[in-house]
Amino acid sequence: PAGVTTPFAAVVKFRPTTTRELSGGITFREFQERLDALLPSTNVVCVFRLTGTFRQMKTRSVPAQTKPYVPLVEATRHQSVFELGRCRGTVVGFRMPDFVQGINVPGCHAHFLTADRQAGGHVLDFTLDEGTLELAVCSRIDLRLPKDAGAFKGIDFSRDRTEELDKAEK
Repeated sequence: PAGVTTPFAAVVKFRPTTTRELSGGITFREFQERLDALLPSTNVVCVFRLTGTFRQMKTRSVPAQTKPYVPLVEATRHQSVFELGRCRGTVVGFRMPDFVQGINVPGCHAHFLTADRQAGGHVLDFTLDEGTLELAVCSRIDLRLPKDAGAFKGIDFSRDRTEELDKAEK
């Protein structure tokens, strides 16, 4: 519904330009290395979809938040972690360059959904047995800010939150 809002969203019309078959017990870290190797540079924005069979999948979900909102690193202290074991499903995500720091999270950010749509979450780790990787490089970022100019009043954006984000993401 039009009244539903979100504090953050990264959205793209996905039109893959590269497809690769992957197999052989690839960990999430190895997947990220292979993804980077397929890109013309790690200074581009990449969106990807990985559909396949996973030997193991580890995801997390942060509980719903209410005002006053706590920093992400604090919210993730109360997250649920799911060890899904062997499953089929789809990982979708972005691989962001370092220059987005402060607006988005540099590196690989991915979410998973099982084929039966019964489980998923933010990807913490996986081992892929076999699957299909599709990706595209994005050439545009459209940043939307609050219409209320006072929404940022009193927020200190000069603080380096790199360590907090790293902890929250992993």
